Amino acid sequence: MLFFDFVVEHWLLFLITLSLFLIALILWVVPGHLDAKERKRREEDDKRRWEQERAERERRQMENAQRAEARKQWLAENKPKLYYNSVCGVTAVLRPADYAAAQRETGRYRRNGFWEKDNVLLPVRDTFVFVTKQGREMIDTNTGSYFVSRYKVAGWISHLDDIVEKGGVELVRAEDVFVPWVNETLISFKQQAETLQNCSSFILRPGMYYEMIETQAPVELQPLYFLLF
Repeated sequence: MLFFDFVVEHWLLFLITLSLFLIALILWVVPGHLDAKERKRREEDDKRRWEQERAERERRQMENAQRAEARKQWLAENKPKLYYNSVCGVTAVLRPADYAAAQRETGRYRRNGFWEKDNVLLPVRDTFVFVTKQGREMIDTNTGSYFVSRYKVAGWISHLDDIVEKGGVELVRAEDVFVPWVNETLISFKQQAETLQNCSSFILRPGMYYEMIETQAPVELQPLYFLLF
């Protein structure tokens, strides 16, 4: 009887041990299998997303190439134009759309009594400023720092000449265009600097020529930008 109890007891212990072993094995194998399955699914999702993004990039590159050719053709058929005014070695330049917008906005300000100068437009954010050596020195003197001439000035007057020549641009003298940083009669130098755009960033983008000339083409001919996150 004792022997029988001994055998039963050890047999039960063996079964319990075996059960625990099988449970442990299942708990080890199953998660590993699920993790491998999940990794495979993620890899397939990443591959599919990468292929979709690559296809989209290629599509947009092709579209941009077609648009660039269409812009070139449009500009050949529609002579680009720039409006400018120069005072003391400082030349302010506006694209046609910006010049027209400045006229409209100035008219509203005059009507409401906020701008009394009849022969000068409001300063425009999208003004491209080109200078001579003397003009740049005057700006630095008037503003008391190099900030404006470094960040708000688009370039030397010869750079404007290059753009005009390259684009076959019609350059139109418009003496009502506001020339900044010459005096503070109408608006302070600080306000002028706050109003006008930062031109230094154009060097890192498609370039000054694109900003001044190619943007005159219709919006449907402008490049598509594709950002991946």
